[in-house]
Amino acid sequence: MKTKIQQGMALLTAALLPLALPAADVQVTQPITNQVTWHRTNTYFLNGPIYVLSNAVLTIEAGTVIKGKPGGTNDASYLVICQGGKIYANGTPTQPIIFTAEEDDVNDPADLGIYDRGKWGGLVLLGHAPINMAADSAGNAANPKYEVYEGLSDIQINGQHVHRYGGNDPNDNSGVLRYVSIRHGGVKILPNKEINGLSLCGVGRGTVIEFVEAYAIADDGFEFFGGTVNTKYCVSAFCDDDAFDADMGYTGKNQFWLAIQERGAKDNGAELNGEINGAVTGNERPIGNYEIYNATWIGAGTNTAGNRGLQIRDYAAPRIYNSILTEFGGRGIRIDTTAATHLTNGLLDLRDNLWWNFATNGVPVPVAETAAAELLFTDTNRNNVVANPMLRGTARNNTVPGGLDPRPQAGSPALTSARTAPNDGFYTPVAYKGAFDANDLWIGGWTALSAYNFLPDKPLDVVTISGALTGNHFWARTNVYLLSGPVYVLSNATLTIEAGTVIKGRPGGTNDASYLVICQGGKIYANGSPSQPIIFTAEEDDVNDPADLGIYDRGKWGGLVLLGHAPINMAADSAGNAANPKYEVYEGLSDIQINGQHVHRYGGNDPNDNSGVLRYVSIRHGGVKILPNKEINGLSLCGVGRGTVIEFVEAYAIADDGFEFFGGTVNTKYCVSAFCDDDAFDADMGYTGKNQFWLAIQERGAKDNGAELNGEINGAVTGNERPIGNYEIYNATWIGAGTNTAGNRGLQIRDYAAPRIYNSILTEFGGRGIRIDTTAATHLTNGLLDLRDNLWWNFATNGVPVPVAETAAAELLFTDTNRNNVVADPLLRGISRTNQPAFGLDPRPQAGSPALTSARTAPNNGFYTPVAFKGAFGDINWASDWSALTRYGILSAAGGGTPPAVLPVVIPVAANLAAGKQNGNLLIGVSGSPNGRYQLQSVEQLGQPWVNVGEPLVLDPQGRGQFVVPMLGPGRFYRLQGIGQ
Repeated sequence: MKTKIQQGMALLTAALLPLALPAADVQVTQPITNQVTWHRTNTYFLNGPIYVLSNAVLTIEAGTVIKGKPGGTNDASYLVICQGGKIYANGTPTQPIIFTAEEDDVNDPADLGIYDRGKWGGLVLLGHAPINMAADSAGNAANPKYEVYEGLSDIQINGQHVHRYGGNDPNDNSGVLRYVSIRHGGVKILPNKEINGLSLCGVGRGTVIEFVEAYAIADDGFEFFGGTVNTKYCVSAFCDDDAFDADMGYTGKNQFWLAIQERGAKDNGAELNGEINGAVTGNERPIGNYEIYNATWIGAGTNTAGNRGLQIRDYAAPRIYNSILTEFGGRGIRIDTTAATHLTNGLLDLRDNLWWNFATNGVPVPVAETAAAELLFTDTNRNNVVANPMLRGTARNNTVPGGLDPRPQAGSPALTSARTAPNDGFYTPVAYKGAFDANDLWIGGWTALSAYNFLPDKPLDVVTISGALTGNHFWARTNVYLLSGPVYVLSNATLTIEAGTVIKGRPGGTNDASYLVICQGGKIYANGSPSQPIIFTAEEDDVNDPADLGIYDRGKWGGLVLLGHAPINMAADSAGNAANPKYEVYEGLSDIQINGQHVHRYGGNDPNDNSGVLRYVSIRHGGVKILPNKEINGLSLCGVGRGTVIEFVEAYAIADDGFEFFGGTVNTKYCVSAFCDDDAFDADMGYTGKNQFWLAIQERGAKDNGAELNGEINGAVTGNERPIGNYEIYNATWIGAGTNTAGNRGLQIRDYAAPRIYNSILTEFGGRGIRIDTTAATHLTNGLLDLRDNLWWNFATNGVPVPVAETAAAELLFTDTNRNNVVADPLLRGISRTNQPAFGLDPRPQAGSPALTSARTAPNNGFYTPVAFKGAFGDINWASDWSALTRYGILSAAGGGTPPAVLPVVIPVAANLAAGKQNGNLLIGVSGSPNGRYQLQSVEQLGQPWVNVGEPLVLDPQGRGQFVVPMLGPGRFYRLQGIGQ
């Protein structure tokens, strides 16, 4: 056809993020119309109302802070997720997403008053779920009905009515809010109209709302305007109107709510309406018939007046169970006239609740305010009891830190209930009353209540683990896990470890050493974070006291062992050498079985085998001896496949190797080996993976090689084993034990090993820089073994300089100038192996360092980060914050940050294009990568710059989509540019 759709030009290029920039203040001024991510390295400022329009997606990283500028009727700042738009705000317990006022320094809990309100707007979600309305509403006659948020103008942006909500889709999905804290909001936008903390307007049950806080809001904390959304773990603290408000036929499920009010500003604990603002006709549907399980409402105190626990308005029919209401300056509950009819027909129901301490200015008042409310207490079947819930603390200020603790004390009647929530996949079926049991203070860590010191510190429980694990296990940061002897995660079992969790190993010896083994077919998901690493350490290590152990203390427990099904090679005398596929037994241990599984075996024929994820994991003070000359390494990767993720992992003060690869194909990135007794990194048995960004540092008292790179195990070679140990290392920094030592070499490349090492730095060793053994040298000439573009500096034995190369083969690396292995000072900013003085280690190159440039970059293949510098660091100190090196005062925190992510290279499914014309437009159908984002580009003549045509297109889950763009004239070329997923 005349329109030249070049199939060969339908190119997908890797979508790489730019190099990480310093944290920035980002002013948000325009509607969001496509897919946008807000990163925790920036602070985002809302300038007036910001709308996420239909089909747009706003993703917010954990730990991100969003601030609203002050304003009034015309320029108040708030964020609106419009109908059809989505927000994915997935915070964590230690990295919540915070919405707050422009003037709030979230790192200074004293810069604003604890009750300061109305300093910006709030967060508004508008959905397509059903609502009911008063008869005079603008959208009452529409089908489906709609309403306009808080009386604002029914304006359009890009053709969309951005303030409307309501529809006929109860399953509508507006996204996810998880671990989100909304603070100091509630600005007035119209007379008697303020933004709530979180407004849920016609929001559907496809939306996830859990672990959300509305703190110090000048209106309601949470308001439901109809809809079907379910909520869990919500906190409304010190809000000026109602803690929770429901209108317009809301019909969702809710569990684990905490509300607390203060003397100066408050209304009801909850105002539960059938229609909006009490304007009722009795004809609107749906009725406000929803459920609340396990709420704790703490009022403004009995020395106040005018705040009621619950007000149930006409045509509302909530069902409230297993809840606590206490310390209000008014009655416990009022049920209005028409709502009372639902009490007798069963729609309205309150059962198994505790009520306590209602008094107006210190004068006790009855719990019930109306005759209908009285029925709740006279009907003993409902089990609404006036009894002290014995909460541990109900302080509404932080003058005495930790004075608020809404968990029941021992002996509280709240700790038991004959009722449990339904086991329906949403509710957690617990048999207690109120939002908390005796142990889990789930508001700790992520809320403003926690940041402002209202809550007590929570002690950690110690859970002892021994033996074999089957099934699925979750280890939470609220406990410390103590390994007693070897612990095995068996085939088909999974172990998930929450960020911030500490795992300790008991001391022991040959028979009772403590270590964790992920057996073949088992999986570990240990996803830490920079501020909340997962720590494996010794029983005696208090991780909150950096001085309780010596910084070089080793061998106090075992380590972490992963056993996979990826290929290995072996010496001829190995027990599993004749097997098909070959296997080996870890470190000469017995080939024992547990539940029919050989728990020490590794090896197989699956290079893509997946043992799980290790990310931001620090393994400390390990390396216990299990057999003569056999110690557990920090991290042992045994026949581990490339489906496993290993990144941001530290092996610190290990009495053997920091990291050892026993064959396998696993790839690693951002690894730290510090002060280990043998080699920093060791590879055996035909390892064939990819690696980038390694830091190794040794100390005078214990060390061997920076890396010992073997072809087969322990140097037992035949020359016949395959695969050859042919793997890649880009951007390593090896810092030896110092030139006043002896006997530690930079690299020892043993027989039948053929690593390829590029863009790396080796410096400060008390021995030679590199030794290449005889048989390994043959791989140097056949191209399997390769070292290029590396910097070598400062090799001396007890202060006497020695040559870099130890063997003739090693000499070739330097005499062949094409390899560009240069002896030159990398000018690292600081090399210190102690914390005296503190924080003296900074392995980043100084300005002017030859390490800052390189003619080589790692391949742009979706795994490597293609950087043009040598060594493990550019400007970003990615090892700070989460490592023991930083915690012990050795590694500087200067330049700390998260390196840029690498998006995978997306290869199209044949990248097929088909074109046609319709009504003057060009129709281009695309068959590519599922959910891939593509930009159509055009050029009149090849060789000219390509020009974007139209907006990017996101393909559907089947990898299909269509561009509809104006015809730009005949004879043009078109191509696709992949822009990530």
